[in-house]
Amino acid sequence: MKVEIWLDYICPYSYMVKRRFETALDSFEHKNEVEIVIRSFELRPDAKLKEEKSQHEILAKEMGTSVEKAKASNLKLAEAAKKVDLDYNFETMIPANTHDAHRLTHYAASKGKSFLLCERIFKAYFTDSLLISDHETLASLAEEVGLDKSEALKVLDSNQYSDAVKEDIKKSEEIELDFVPFFLFDGKSHISGDQPVSALKDAIEKAYEASLH
Repeated sequence: MKVEIWLDYICPYSYMVKRRFETALDSFEHKNEVEIVIRSFELRPDAKLKEEKSQHEILAKEMGTSVEKAKASNLKLAEAAKKVDLDYNFETMIPANTHDAHRLTHYAASKGKSFLLCERIFKAYFTDSLLISDHETLASLAEEVGLDKSEALKVLDSNQYSDAVKEDIKKSEEIELDFVPFFLFDGKSHISGDQPVSALKDAIEKAYEASLH
């Protein structure tokens, strides 16, 4: 069974629900028969490589509310993240453009390491407060998961895999993706948004049963 997961590295729900999905999958009897494909989505495609505003300020503008209310909202997200053993450091996060991070994830996929790199980039952004648009930073993260750093830098300094990112986004429009993370099972059923482990486990099991017929 093939599971395609659309996510963006600056989306707090993407990281949390990805972690819940892993928990659901670990308890699935046929988890070794599941192929996971990481797909790209850009929540802020026009974002600067390094934004001048804080995560709180950006969210406040998107929500049309005050910075104080945005902080309160982010605090709730940080508390929710702790329930799946994730540390969200909203005060020190560096909002950035994620296009190059997505390109590098496609490169990692060609080496069978996209899921590992995906996890590391999420941690770099939400926990370590690293600038995930910086090529040196991204290449170092790639090296940490077993990829060649110099090769990663060559990819980042070129336009390689940019078309792959655009294809993922185009497909997301075709399937009318409404929220990330978005899980598509064998190109048929899907589940999206802030889902609990139970709902994700149920979706996995139903999709697997459908794949047998």
